[in-house]
Amino acid sequence: SAISRGAPPLSAPAMAAVSDFLDEVVLGASSADGPVQAWDVRTGMQLKAYKTTACGRGGLCRLGEDYLVAAHVAKNALDVWGLDKESALHRFFVGEPVSVVAASPDGTHFAAGALSGAVYVWEVSTGVLAKTWNAHFKAVSAVSFAAEGSVLVTAGEDTVVSAWSMASVLDPAAATAPPVPTYSWAEHALPVTSLAVGGGPAGGAGGSALVASASADRTCKIWTLGGGHLLRSVEFPAALACVALDACESTLYAGATDGRVFEVPLNAVANAVANAGAGLAGGGDDKRVANASGAAAVLEGHARAVTAIQCSADGELVTSSSEDGTCRVWDAASRQTTHVLRHPKGSPIVALAVAPRARVAGDGAGGAGERRKLAPLAPFSRFAGGAGDASGGKQGGRLEPWEGAPVVLRGVRFDDNETETRREGGSTPLRRIGGGPATGGGEKRERETDGEDDREDSVVFLRERLPPPPPPPPPPE
Repeated sequence: SAISRGAPPLSAPAMAAVSDFLDEVVLGASSADGPVQAWDVRTGMQLKAYKTTACGRGGLCRLGEDYLVAAHVAKNALDVWGLDKESALHRFFVGEPVSVVAASPDGTHFAAGALSGAVYVWEVSTGVLAKTWNAHFKAVSAVSFAAEGSVLVTAGEDTVVSAWSMASVLDPAAATAPPVPTYSWAEHALPVTSLAVGGGPAGGAGGSALVASASADRTCKIWTLGGGHLLRSVEFPAALACVALDACESTLYAGATDGRVFEVPLNAVANAVANAGAGLAGGGDDKRVANASGAAAVLEGHARAVTAIQCSADGELVTSSSEDGTCRVWDAASRQTTHVLRHPKGSPIVALAVAPRARVAGDGAGGAGERRKLAPLAPFSRFAGGAGDASGGKQGGRLEPWEGAPVVLRGVRFDDNETETRREGGSTPLRRIGGGPATGGGEKRERETDGEDDREDSVVFLRERLPPPPPPPPPPE
């Protein structure tokens, strides 16, 4: 260990941070109206039930360190909870049904994919809808940010996977033009059902991160953001509904519609075990299966389709949810089920998210005795260009005068003769407040030689332009 080699031990705050990072809670949402359940993956104990929502696959995510967001498809809304409270804090309405959501790792941006194929991106600090565009021809089936939030990856039922640079998405110079994807992959034959984006070995800057896409065509394809190349294609014996990568990007987990979870080591040599068994292609009983792309192991236990998979930060546990109303926690080393987490109503669990236990408990920096204060969350705007309000948007999309892009007003220079003409009822240009001409390319006004203050002169000018006040009302009799 590091201590045995003479390295200084970790400080108490550092140890607490590591403990909070590894002590995780899994959050499961159902497609039927009901609470979002929070379970401790280590003990299987239920901790909270966030009321009430109904979302689809990929419709649940954690926003920053303090919030949980679910896409309520039937109500065209985003439901928001603080992780420390079971009651919903906000409901932000969107202009159309959105089914999948994702937040950047640093919590600065939030993205949602709509059934129409449009993608929405909000700036979390202000609530401004920064961009919306038609990213796919059919419904968006998955959205995910590359680590550090530099790349947004989207997938749709049109079989296309696209990678968008956030720099081009948020470019103010192209505010009215749709962004152009950095990469667009159309290798799948049927709709893409899920995405998994790795952090990449370079610290997660997005330059070399892996992107795994699962499809109903029974394949999982692995791409790299460092060049956009297809690195690997893995075939499975059943249609896939979800996919996940572990923290080291060394193992891929794919959930199938028949209830099986396939484990594929990405560092295995292709064809090394091509003759190890026929279970993958022939449906045999051997739990070690193989195909032309490498070895795989099968985790069996779910009775219906697997809907979501989450890997723990330390790589020791894998959690899968299913339409049979259960979540199973698997030990990654032994591939055995350690806990079976059941929805209280038996409803299908279709989306999973992971949060630190300390955030769910609401502990502050001082431990369990100190309550954590949530960071403020601005309402999400319903329309592009303006901040939101309590109902999730502005009436009619009208912006206030102080909102939106800055407007530059050019003034016009005039002299005393023009002022006299204006006083006599003639036409004269407007004078720029604060003094100074704008003609001839906006030259700077020279200071008056008599020492008259520009600001005072502007006030006098404004008073002259204003109409006289109305006469006072007559005194009552």
